[in-house]
Amino acid sequence: MCINVSIFKARVEYEVTDASVKTYSFPFPYLRKEFIKVSILHTDNSITALTYGVDYSVDGLTITLVTSPSVSEHLIIYRETTTDKIITWNDGSILLAKDMNTEDAQMLHLQEEQKDYLLANALATSVTGNKEIIWSAQNHRVIDVSDPKEPQDAVTKHYMESVQDGFVSRNTSLLEQATTQATNAKNSASSSATSASQSASSASASETSNQSAKKWAESTASPDNQADTDSTTGKTQSSRSWALFSKSKAQEAAMSATNAKTQAETATTQATNAKTSASQSASSASASATSASNAKTSETNAKTSETQAGTYAGNSKTSADAAKSSETNAKTSETNAATSAKQAAESAGVFQDFKGATASTDGNGGKVPKPLAGQQNKVLKADGTWGDSITPQSLWKCLHSYPMNYVPSDTSNVGWGKLGFCIIYYTEKKINNQPTQYGQLINIPADEKNESMQLWIVQLKGTILSRGGNTNTKINDQPFIHVGIDVDTGRLVFPNGAELWVS
Repeated sequence: MCINVSIFKARVEYEVTDASVKTYSFPFPYLRKEFIKVSILHTDNSITALTYGVDYSVDGLTITLVTSPSVSEHLIIYRETTTDKIITWNDGSILLAKDMNTEDAQMLHLQEEQKDYLLANALATSVTGNKEIIWSAQNHRVIDVSDPKEPQDAVTKHYMESVQDGFVSRNTSLLEQATTQATNAKNSASSSATSASQSASSASASETSNQSAKKWAESTASPDNQADTDSTTGKTQSSRSWALFSKSKAQEAAMSATNAKTQAETATTQATNAKTSASQSASSASASATSASNAKTSETNAKTSETQAGTYAGNSKTSADAAKSSETNAKTSETNAATSAKQAAESAGVFQDFKGATASTDGNGGKVPKPLAGQQNKVLKADGTWGDSITPQSLWKCLHSYPMNYVPSDTSNVGWGKLGFCIIYYTEKKINNQPTQYGQLINIPADEKNESMQLWIVQLKGTILSRGGNTNTKINDQPFIHVGIDVDTGRLVFPNGAELWVS
């Protein structure tokens, strides 16, 4: 059975109901098969991570297990994209759409996986059936929490057990004492020979009141099962339930316990008096009447205690309303934090569009412009547009990138070599041993050091001359030598300087 699909981008979880099934599907894309991870969540909440290529294989959007998990265990399939760069850019690289799409997909997958990890492993919010937003620790204990100091601080188990010399244990003890004393009062009233029916009636009413007071003090369910729209359960709750919502009312609850103790001591005294009165009832009818009156007074006091317990429950409810307001403020802070994180990401260039450079202004990195159909062979230019790849015209502009009559400041072999393969047009004599005023110099370095070669093409006739240099020969000082026949003289010139006349 598939669960937890809608809240995750790159994670799906199955509860195993059939141990014979070994094939499971998942709905999210991936860049490489090894990025698809599989884990088994056992019934004891321990997790076993499976190994790709050993414990399972991936085919399309399906994984196949070697060994299926047991029934009631959970199979978790999730994507974990590497943070290492999948696409590496170098100077002079051609920006292909598929490479940039791959890099974009890697960044998107990493962001989705980070969000999924927080949803699956961190404190998270959820919405109840009453559309109330609550924090969920996802069935994990919250540890390392300090004792409360401010009114809206969370109350720890240690604090409730230690405040006022053990608030929980003292109230439980006082409640048990009050119950015992009420029972003794009932027994004493029942033993009265002359007013047995009145004493029994009074004791019954006292017992009912005490049980009701006990429910309002410690019941985990609604004491009277009445509707309450402000309650988290929709029903009225006991003072103990409301007290758990806020530390600010703990002191008032402690004062309530002190009052209850005083009333219990009063009830003990009254019960003792009733017992004494009952023992004397055989000889004095008037003493029995007095005992009945005392029992009635005990009933009234117990009823008063019940009323006060309800009042304390109301105070605790007010505290709970304040705690709910604090929760709303916390949610607002969470929303503001998420907005700030998004704005910071946009400022960092993650979500902004690519902006091309101009002759005087730098561009901005970001999402590249969308290529349209038919532009699959175009390249992204620095001005932010899709342009043609290398053409004869663009190649000519590239080779003639240096201006007319350009001479490098460093005319050594290394200096000429740094210009790279290029063509420079001269209309003035600018370089050593320049054969003619008009012509094109083709610079052809063999390496980035001393090995170099240059060709000179006479502009008017197209005659080609050449010269070369190496570690021992500076090319700038060498004369240009004709290659082939000199059309002016009719001579066939060889590189070694030999000449052959052709008539």
